[in-house]
Amino acid sequence: MIEMKIEETICFKREGYFYSVYNDDAYIISYIMNYKLVQINDNEIKTGFPTNLLDHVIDYLKRNKVSYYTSDQPEKSFDFGQNNRYHKMIKRNLPIVSSWLEQNKKKRYVGNFSIIFNDELEEEKYIIEENISSDAEIVRLVYENEIGKTVSLKSGEKFQIISKNIEEK
Repeated sequence: MIEMKIEETICFKREGYFYSVYNDDAYIISYIMNYKLVQINDNEIKTGFPTNLLDHVIDYLKRNKVSYYTSDQPEKSFDFGQNNRYHKMIKRNLPIVSSWLEQNKKKRYVGNFSIIFNDELEEEKYIIEENISSDAEIVRLVYENEIGKTVSLKSGEKFQIISKNIEEK
């Protein structure tokens, strides 16, 4: 059995045909491999890759002297001991992560609004979180624009803002 300091080790968790890593581990893997980070909730970030790329990722970790542990294949795990560069990789990556977190922070809204889609004549009423998600594109557009303005969704569909009572959470 290998004894490792888990808090200083990339821990690969197998999830079906993918390996996932979370939080600080995800930042390092994202930095080294240029994999996309995904925000799961306010406190959790992850990245992942197909299981057939594990050896490729491990090669990069070895070159960068970052300890790693694979839960389903502990024999592949490796601890660099005092030469482990895990914390150096975190420090190197923190400015990038902070910028990413700020850019990807979804604004949430509360309230209600009414609109008319251009191809319809009937007013549609929305209550945020009751019949529409607070982070929906349409909610953000209503929040950012004035009553009476006609706005376009990414899909090209247009609507006019009739009324709104929206606040940012």
